[in-house]
Amino acid sequence: MRSVSLSAEEERLLTSPAAPIVLLARRTDAVRPAAESVAPGNAYLGVMLPYAPVHLLLLGADDLWVMTSANLSGAPILYRDAEAEAGLAEIADAILVHNREIVHRVDDSVVRIGAGGRQILRRSRGYAPAPLALPFADGQSVLAGGAELKNTFCLTRGGEAFLSEHIGDLTNAAVLASYAETMAQYEQFFEVTARGARRRSAPCVSLGATSGGARGAGRSAARARPASSRAYRGGARGARLSCACARRRARRDGLGRRWDGVGRGVPRGRSRGL
Repeated sequence: MRSVSLSAEEERLLTSPAAPIVLLARRTDAVRPAAESVAPGNAYLGVMLPYAPVHLLLLGADDLWVMTSANLSGAPILYRDAEAEAGLAEIADAILVHNREIVHRVDDSVVRIGAGGRQILRRSRGYAPAPLALPFADGQSVLAGGAELKNTFCLTRGGEAFLSEHIGDLTNAAVLASYAETMAQYEQFFEVTARGARRRSAPCVSLGATSGGARGAGRSAARARPASSRAYRGGARGARLSCACARRRARRDGLGRRWDGVGRGVPRGRSRGL
């Protein structure tokens, strides 16, 4: 490539069926480097190949486009024509529409090759909602609400766990609405209704006039659940430890320790994890 360095492993990621954005190192010797205004101050560029038919119709073989998502900073992607025309009117000179409506919004996945191989920085289009195998099968479906920042949620069905695409930071009403909408779509698509809802018990950040992310997410999850469902509250650090156990398919009782960031502890009388 003209502006970035590309290894064989990175090329395999770019050309894979998932077609993610791959972070590639800028070339210092590039004859025609990318403009400094593209990812300023960053030694990497996010690169992807055309993955939709409309891309192939628009781009020539040697074309290089600078692209970004159709949303304002901190807000969800605008995927309905009328909403895009109203919400992007001040920043977009034109909007390309299609006679096929978009059913479900989803961000592009972002990956890179690190010292340990492939690292998924944002698991979304191309990877989600492919299920993750659980080391057990349970007749009760559970919905795990996720965190306030870089939110995703997880819906289980039997021995499968469906991790949602990247939702984003739950910092305003529009993102919370997208979060609840996506939950409902997952339950409809996978034909399952969660009978238990789990959410974080960590203190949430005050967000002015909007709902606090963790509290608002918990309320959104609770409203979406049937009256017969149960809500469980779990700590973020306990959840991370449980994720580590699940990744290693741990089936026996054990002792785990985790170090991550600066927490405020668990409020008295609340659950201490999973």
